[in-house]
Amino acid sequence: MLSVDLWTSIGLMALSCVVFLSSLGMPKPRFGLGPGAYPRVVSIVLFMLAAALAFGSWKSRAEEARRLKIAPGGFRRILVLTVVTLAYIQLLKVLGFVYLTPFFLMVVLYIFGYRKPLASVAIGVGTTPALYVVFELTFKVLLPEFTLF
Repeated sequence: MLSVDLWTSIGLMALSCVVFLSSLGMPKPRFGLGPGAYPRVVSIVLFMLAAALAFGSWKSRAEEARRLKIAPGGFRRILVLTVVTLAYIQLLKVLGFVYLTPFFLMVVLYIFGYRKPLASVAIGVGTTPALYVVFELTFKVLLPEFTLF
């Protein structure tokens, strides 16, 4: 059986290849760096780091302690998280990022075993505006808006 680190590194190397190949189709400027340069650099660095993780995992003789083991109820949590995430994605179109994300974060915290309701509310309500500022205002990424009315 392969270790968690080795599986993770294989997945990350595959992801880096997908990102690299996807970035090749981006427009190429006449001079300077184009929009595909940053994803290519990140994917190359990610591939190298994942390869180092794979090598370290392969070389390690202590793999017995790091076998992929899922705790009891782990598959149920993964399934619930998947369903909640898919519902979140669908509801984003109607309720928007700002209104739905705090609830999503609170549910995810609960799924992962965090049982402090006041802190969960604070995390959900505090993280959402921070994400909004970073993506909508700083990076100019359009986030889904409330469209119910």
